Amino acid sequence: MLDPFSAYAMSRYLERFDKAGGMGTRAQFHDSYEYYNASWTPGFLDQFEVRRHYSLRRYVSELAGDGAEDQVARVKHDYRQTISELHESYVQAWTDWAHQRGQKTREQAVPASVFTYPIVPISVCAAAGCGAASMTRSSAR
Repeated sequence: MLDPFSAYAMSRYLERFDKAGGMGTRAQFHDSYEYYNASWTPGFLDQFEVRRHYSLRRYVSELAGDGAEDQVARVKHDYRQTISELHESYVQAWTDWAHQRGQKTREQAVPASVFTYPIVPISVCAAAGCGAASMTRSSAR
């Protein structure tokens, strides 16, 4: 499985298509966010510190749910925010690559990955409870 939190891994993966002469397609499809048990990526701790301005290494217990309730909530929020941003960068790298080649991208975003809606030009929702209101995007690309 490709690391869903690494724009670098996506870029390396896409190099294969460039070497093969491209894809010759109008659009590409990313079939839903189902990276079972994917919750970490090499370099995560460094990215966390750059983005959140503190070291997660000092708060491993809180990340595991041990500690003062407000501190646990903050650390878990910051973890989730960071992992979401990394996934956004991954999807953005793919979308930028496709757009540079005149292609569109289509993402089957489930509620767990609605943050990618503004990135891809065609968002699809296949989960129960996804109505028109949840499909609103802040920008079209």
